[in-house]
Amino acid sequence: PPISWLCLGAGLTLLGAFWRMQHRQREPLLDPAILATPRVCSGLLALFLSGTAYTGTLYCVAASLQDQHHLSPAGAGLALVPFIAGYGTGSLGGALVPPHRHRVLIIAGIACLAASLVTLGALAAGGWPGTAPALLATAGLGYGICFNPTLGLTISRVRPALVPDASGIATTTFQFSFVFGIAVFGSIYAATSLAWALGSMGALTALAIPAVLGVRPRDARPAGQHRAGRP
Repeated sequence: PPISWLCLGAGLTLLGAFWRMQHRQREPLLDPAILATPRVCSGLLALFLSGTAYTGTLYCVAASLQDQHHLSPAGAGLALVPFIAGYGTGSLGGALVPPHRHRVLIIAGIACLAASLVTLGALAAGGWPGTAPALLATAGLGYGICFNPTLGLTISRVRPALVPDASGIATTTFQFSFVFGIAVFGSIYAATSLAWALGSMGALTALAIPAVLGVRPRDARPAGQHRAGRP
């Protein structure tokens, strides 16, 4: 509806005004220097793109199981347990892999998440597949693998004085991605089908891989190995 586009335009206008105001402040709420720090923008983009798939999957799968397959809300929720279990298992990966290998871990997790969603979407075009629990578990595993290392990647080169601000930006980014995932992919599901919604999630999530690949090799080393004098 027109009112939706008006609200979107008003929101973007206010965001632009906020950004200009911050540039003029001596002590801005959001220090622009954070975004100029290596890794930050690529990390925020990866957080955003992967986060959209998390809530998008939860919402669209639960809605489809109730609307198309007539499961109860409780049944639809239980069908998503493999996704959550996979996430919980995958989240242990960051603690088991050395920090200087986290970049590879992030790429592997994002690829796993994207491929699982695209495959599930393709199979769901013919009905809810029997392999859905395994694919949901694999998708959750991928998201769990990449989430914590991506968060670490985002703030690893930020100066200590700016770490609280950077953490706040990262938290806001993935919270916004949760809302974005439900709004956008929920709309795609309502207008088309679960297959299109899941396929779109996988495709958008895969776009995070070039962002992470763009991190220069010297930036992927542990923080303690950087030369003195570099931020």
